[in-house]
Amino acid sequence: MANRDQQIELWLLEEDEDILEGTPCSDDEESDHLEVQGENTDSEEDDDHDLGEFELNQTFDSSASPAHVFTDEDEVPLSNLFYQAVDNTRWLKEQVRARRLMRQHNIVRVQSGPREIAKTKATSLDCLSLFLDDEIVAMITNSTNKRILIEQNKYSRDRDAKITDELEIKGLMGILYLCGSVKSGRENILQLFDAKKGTGMEAVYLTMNVQRFKFLMRNLRFDDPTTRAQRIMVDKLAPIRDLFQKIVKNFQKHYTPSSELTLDEQLIAYRGRCRFRQYIPNKPAKYGIKIFALVDCERPYTYNLEIYGGSNPGPFEISNNRFDVVLRVTEPIHGENRNVTMDNWFTSLEAAKKLFENKTTVVGTIRKDKREVPKAFRTTTNRTEFSSLFGFHENTTLVSYVPKKNKVVLLLSTVHNDGCIDESSGDKRKPDIITYYNRTKNGVDLVDKMCSLYDVARNSRRWPLTVFFNLMNISAINALCIYKANNGLIKVLRREFLSDIALGMMKPLASRRMSTDCLPKILKLKISDFLGIPLDEQPQKVASSPRGGARGRCFFCGRKRNKTTRISCQLCGKFTCPDHCNYMCNSCYENHT
Repeated sequence: MANRDQQIELWLLEEDEDILEGTPCSDDEESDHLEVQGENTDSEEDDDHDLGEFELNQTFDSSASPAHVFTDEDEVPLSNLFYQAVDNTRWLKEQVRARRLMRQHNIVRVQSGPREIAKTKATSLDCLSLFLDDEIVAMITNSTNKRILIEQNKYSRDRDAKITDELEIKGLMGILYLCGSVKSGRENILQLFDAKKGTGMEAVYLTMNVQRFKFLMRNLRFDDPTTRAQRIMVDKLAPIRDLFQKIVKNFQKHYTPSSELTLDEQLIAYRGRCRFRQYIPNKPAKYGIKIFALVDCERPYTYNLEIYGGSNPGPFEISNNRFDVVLRVTEPIHGENRNVTMDNWFTSLEAAKKLFENKTTVVGTIRKDKREVPKAFRTTTNRTEFSSLFGFHENTTLVSYVPKKNKVVLLLSTVHNDGCIDESSGDKRKPDIITYYNRTKNGVDLVDKMCSLYDVARNSRRWPLTVFFNLMNISAINALCIYKANNGLIKVLRREFLSDIALGMMKPLASRRMSTDCLPKILKLKISDFLGIPLDEQPQKVASSPRGGARGRCFFCGRKRNKTTRISCQLCGKFTCPDHCNYMCNSCYENHT
């Protein structure tokens, strides 16, 4: 238990008290709809409150009844043998199996960690490229270019609406990662790119100019915008579905999870227009897009994700019933003898039985109003503080624990088949089931905190872009897990890890920009310093020599004065009359340029 606490502290070593605020609500092309997820009932509040008021390293304890196997010769009333629930589910009062240290269905014979090609990745950028690979970047580039072609008619100059390529898209993502690593994700864009006042980040404005950054962010797309109108009629997630599924598939392709995972919901802060936006009052963001996440407990590696998209007509319609959600999200680990820890929104006896059939066990809190919970487990009447009540049904164990007067906590487990107590809990007398739950319940919450600590998200009115920002955050966290697994002896801070990723994506674009002819030499010198390579010493091109004494209109005077001259600038080649010229000696000229 203490080791798990130390691991969580290490992952959150750089956390501070900054709180991620929701993006401002604003108009969008898409119609808006808000779904409200009701606040917890009294039973939910009791469960969450009772578990939350104890420290993570604490455990619940109580005495267990001695095991006894009943035979046909025992003549006892049936009410002394079991508890009966509202739906007639019978829970035996005493266990009927001998206890094992590890049940057969909890033995995982595959070692967790990077898989196949992921084991060979030694650098931070290589680890990230496992998830945001060339196929993903090409998909974003093609979709963005289709949007740019639609927007080009609004611009008088072609250079203001040039199509993009994979190198530029990677540079754009690198800028986002770099801003997130210094917690400047939502800082004003003009300040980030300001090279004159000194408020900007040099690596950012050397890689890309502010106009191009704003243009790409406006036109960044993840699907074909020319066919979206037809697809979105039958699929609310059409703008992001293909990209989302490909990235999640990469998550599962390159990592083998441990024997313990956490299933919970994640709320991405968003207040703009969205047809499946959720309102969850007990979440910090309150408004946003809900995502179901399956996260490894050994490392904060996200293994599976599913966006809650409400009801979809047509071929993309899926059930949002809690039982069906649990089966879908945990499907990648079915048949592998792993355990899933979940809260009372997901836990039910029906789901536990179905998962057990698929060789997957469950530990989770359960609501008091569930029909499968006997009345004796819901009440605190005639029960002392720190007492526990156990029930056994097939392969499932139900425990009711009283942490304090008039409070009861219910948990269900298919991992445990006895009423054992954690002896280290002392007077609290907490059951092993609650100890196990407290140790494995924080997977998704840990990922949430890590995402908000170095968030790449920027204020946006488009929900697909908000989802993509979250995918970038999670991809970087997963890449860090791969990197640490492959370089176990190397100590790395997540901030430095993100900076390495960002610079690795930005420098190729900055190198290409340095070769631009019209770029000022002072900017080229800064880029060469940024890249750590010397600027090639090339003789300055004299703009007036190839003109052969030709005259031209002064660039600064304009057409009204119509003033012509034979003088042209040595750097940019523009015609310049004596009124707009300054003279300097060769020595000053060399130093200035």
